[in-house]
Formats: sequence, structure tokens, C-alpha cells
Amino acid sequence: MDSEYNRIFELLYAEYVYEIEYKRRRPFPYNEYYFIRSIRKSIDKKDVDNILRPDAKYFLIVNFHQLIVRPLIERNELKNLQNEKFVFELEENIKSDIEMIINEVKDNNEFEEISGHQIMKSIDTLWSKLRTTGQKTWG
Repeated sequence: MDSEYNRIFELLYAEYVYEIEYKRRRPFPYNEYYFIRSIRKSIDKKDVDNILRPDAKYFLIVNFHQLIVRPLIERNELKNLQNEKFVFELEENIKSDIEMIINEVKDNNEFEEISGHQIMKSIDTLWSKLRTTGQKTWG
């Protein structure tokens, strides 16, 4: 990966949790911000060996936030976020899926680093096993 793009993705990923301060997007409701932090923690926890490239991390956080959490919140107008069981299950499903995706890439990785493209291929391979696909927000 081009070193300049590598640095750009590092910054985008680093800033994602704090975007509420940068106001580059519409401000997140507190509970949505909670999920973003949870997604970020799940990614970072699985990358203790630091082999996920910044584009891979950014791919995961953007997709789990924008294609799973945001549509669920928009459709339910935040009602489900008042339901602790819903919040707990969604958070556990996201954590489980992130772990499964990263583990699958690590198990089949022949490179020193894991790219966003490898994450995308892993998601395709695991699609029917991912818990969040049961939410039917995409696909």
C-alpha cells in the first residue's frame, strides 16, 4: 500500500471514534457513539499483533457502523436502543462477527499484513455465518 494512503487511513481510523468532536458528519446520538466505540474496541482487541493495516481497520469500522448500526437505529428511531437486551445482543453479534472475520483472515493469511481487500473477501466467505446478517440490513 502506498505510504501516503496508509497514513491517511491511520488518521481516518484514529479520528473515527472522535468524529463527534470534528463534526464532519451529523453528530451521533450517545448510543450510536457507544456502538462505534464498541466496534473500535473489538477491532483493536483482535489486532494485538498489529497486522491489520489501517485500511482494513477503517473498512471494518465504517461497514459495521454505517451498514449495520446506523440503519438499525434509523429504522427503529432509537426505540430499540432503550431495550437493553437489543443493545446487548447487537453488541455481542458485532463483536463475534469482527472476531470471526479477523480470525478467518489470519488463518488464511500468507502476507505479513492484512488489507481491507482481505477483510472484504473474508466477509464474503463467512457471509452465511455472520450473526449481523440476521439483522437483514444489507444483503
